[in-house]
Amino acid sequence: MIEWRLVTKIPNSKLDGNWQRSGVKDHVRTEAHERCVYCGIFENYIGGRNAFHKDHYRPKSKFPELENTLSNIYYACPICNIFKSNAWPNEPVDDHGSAAFPDPALIEYGTMFESNQSKGLIEGSYVESRYIQNVLHLNRPQLIMTRREYYLNRRVEELNRRLLELTPPLLKVGSADAKSLLVSYLAANSQLSNLMKKGESIPRYEVGDMK
Repeated sequence: MIEWRLVTKIPNSKLDGNWQRSGVKDHVRTEAHERCVYCGIFENYIGGRNAFHKDHYRPKSKFPELENTLSNIYYACPICNIFKSNAWPNEPVDDHGSAAFPDPALIEYGTMFESNQSKGLIEGSYVESRYIQNVLHLNRPQLIMTRREYYLNRRVEELNRRLLELTPPLLKVGSADAKSLLVSYLAANSQLSNLMKKGESIPRYEVGDMK
């Protein structure tokens, strides 16, 4: 749903040399685990593959020599890509002490922020992370709601697990109506959990679907 993962950059000589070449988008999509490298949102929740962009990590307007370099192309949601635009204030540094964009292939962005899971808010722990938080508006309402949904889904899964452990003794002492209600509740929650997991795994708006 929404979580950062370290991007796995994979060299591919057949795709290098032209960032608009067929196959580049699917290549960087795989590298990014089908998530925006900047906000961490899974592609299903923002229109699928066709809605996502190929972002030049170092902007091609400022680094024209890297325009067609595959290692400089990342998978980004359209919102983050538009906010990022041509911004490149400084090169990232090891101590994250300057306004810059950390390389998502070197730094897992989740380690750069403190999070309030119940409220869906994040707060940058470093100058770098506070910078990208502000420039990319990483506490925009849509991301807050998605983080809250993610947290609540995981919380419900844990409560369901604990409830299942308590179910046998509850069924022994409960009335027939209480037993029926408990069984129905557990079945509905199981269906909801399975549906949410399925929703995270089914690709949407693939090229073939559009055709």
